[in-house]
Amino acid sequence: MRLRSARRLLVVAAIATATPAPAPAAALDFHPCAGTPDYDCATLPVPLDPSAPGGDSLSLEVRRLSETREGRGVLVALAGGPGQGATGFIDDFAGILAEGLVDRQLIVLDQRGTGRSGALSCPALDGGAELLSPSALTARAGLCAEQLGPRRRHYTTTEVVADLEALRLALGAERMSLFGVSYGAYVAQRYARRYPDRIDGLVLDSPVAQDQGGPFDRSTYAAVGRVLRALCAGPRCRGVADPVADVRRLRARLPLRGTAYDSRGRSRRVRLSREAELFDLLVSSDFSPALRAEIPAAVRAAVSGDPAPLLRLVAADREQPDAQQPDERNRDEDEFSNALFFTTTCEEKPLPWFSPEAPTADRASRRAAALDALGPAALAPFSRRAADSTQVGTAFCLAWPPTSVQAPPAAGPIDAQALVLSGATDLRTPSEEARKTAAAIRDSTFVRVPGAGHAVVGQSLPCVRRALQRFFSGGAVGNPCDGHPAAAPPPAPVPPRGLATVARDGVRGRGAAAAAAALATVEDGIRVAAIPGELTAPYRAGGLRGGTVCARPGPRDAGGRRPLLLRLRSARYLPGLAVSGSVTVTRGRLSALRLRLRGPGGRRGRVQLEARRLRGRLGTRSVRVKLSAARMRMPALTIPAALDAGGDCA
Repeated sequence: MRLRSARRLLVVAAIATATPAPAPAAALDFHPCAGTPDYDCATLPVPLDPSAPGGDSLSLEVRRLSETREGRGVLVALAGGPGQGATGFIDDFAGILAEGLVDRQLIVLDQRGTGRSGALSCPALDGGAELLSPSALTARAGLCAEQLGPRRRHYTTTEVVADLEALRLALGAERMSLFGVSYGAYVAQRYARRYPDRIDGLVLDSPVAQDQGGPFDRSTYAAVGRVLRALCAGPRCRGVADPVADVRRLRARLPLRGTAYDSRGRSRRVRLSREAELFDLLVSSDFSPALRAEIPAAVRAAVSGDPAPLLRLVAADREQPDAQQPDERNRDEDEFSNALFFTTTCEEKPLPWFSPEAPTADRASRRAAALDALGPAALAPFSRRAADSTQVGTAFCLAWPPTSVQAPPAAGPIDAQALVLSGATDLRTPSEEARKTAAAIRDSTFVRVPGAGHAVVGQSLPCVRRALQRFFSGGAVGNPCDGHPAAAPPPAPVPPRGLATVARDGVRGRGAAAAAAALATVEDGIRVAAIPGELTAPYRAGGLRGGTVCARPGPRDAGGRRPLLLRLRSARYLPGLAVSGSVTVTRGRLSALRLRLRGPGGRRGRVQLEARRLRGRLGTRSVRVKLSAARMRMPALTIPAALDAGGDCA
């Protein structure tokens, strides 16, 4: 398990304890935030221990969108994690929750232990922890707990709920609406359970359910097969007959070793050792449709003896910053608190082998017995080895010292009105968990979004915005996303092993194999650039088997659209074929192409696009190829409207 993946998979079980009522709070003293007139800032003092308000205190950072200050209601946005600060994402929340801000103030706070609200930190987990082995990470987690000391017991969801009530009192609001994503949705449920008469409404996006379905989060494993089969339904995954069976076959071939190439074309040895790493890669893909589209073909290639496509994905996932969603991405101003993630998870997730009275030395054997009791089918297509070294099994809590915290009661009904949103391809908080969440709420509407992953509100889907508008205006929501799947790239093809196996669909004429191989290299470069979710200027990556690709936006055309400019330098997608040159994609279609090829046997050549024809030469053979209209289309790559065209791929 890698620490970054631990924070990505939001697995905190429900605890609905008797939260102490906070002492009356003074009104918040809002003032313009430094450097911007758009937000008002305030600090909210709260006791470290809500049950002992006369002791140590904390200051929580609170921000308000200035233009909503006259709103009659209050809408509080809660980030995920646990561990992610929220105030740095107030712009994101203002955009995705616009339908709810017509007559509501937008309030965002950093939960205790995150962001500017006294972010927890401990040297044991600072720097370099992301690539620790499972055993080393377990030891580091235990050391972190010792470094935090007894105060760690005051950083659970119970205290966050008390802080939210203190916030409501300080705002002078009789009731408030809550928006929460992932762990933030769990916090919202906990608050609504404790204070049902203080809730106007709940919007729960990709919610963590109250009971989690057991300590090993079996619903996440069960969703893997469903998501992979849906992705490859019918003939969508060319060359992949059964992606779930391929995952099982790949388990038997681990470890995989091979070479991947970085953004400067330098080779790096990569090793995929554990099932947990493959599991982490799959979970990462619910934030990136482009990554998800690559996985079935990459796994099939690895099973067939070509590990390069899968190892490239593993290397890229290890290097990428956290997913670009308001609940989890990192910014310098709002670093994710690893210490809080471990503290909240280990202090309050119900684990049958973990209790204050249980000897620490017995935990590993008790945990192993609990895994044995599940049976192999519960974790399929993975085995218990995946649960032994991923955050899902919370193995890192084995060394966490016993702490006296309130025991979690059973999940129960919530008396509120709620909109529950879930992506059909979400693996962190699968739609099965979201349905369970909705079923526990008195007046809830469940909206399942086809093709969407985790944190659906942040994906700017028209059907989700309609659902939000109807909910906040008091109308019947229904399910406006039925029949309106989120846009997603088609599954990638299994990479060819040579010119003889390259797909030539839509390519006809002399030199079709060389032309199809060159186009496949271009398409691969665009797909790689799409994996982070949207284009940054410029984006650089290594080719599959060598060389580099670079993508950047070009200047706007007469219609205001931005073309995609792609530069390849000895990029190798097929063994033995190096492609260099430039490509322009306008409105999803090839509009310009000039490439230099270096093929098998040292043959060199050039091709360029003329209307719908590729013309050129490879060695002594001419290339004269006509492309079908479908073959002119290139993989989609989102270019943000505000992205500067600056940056150079030279």
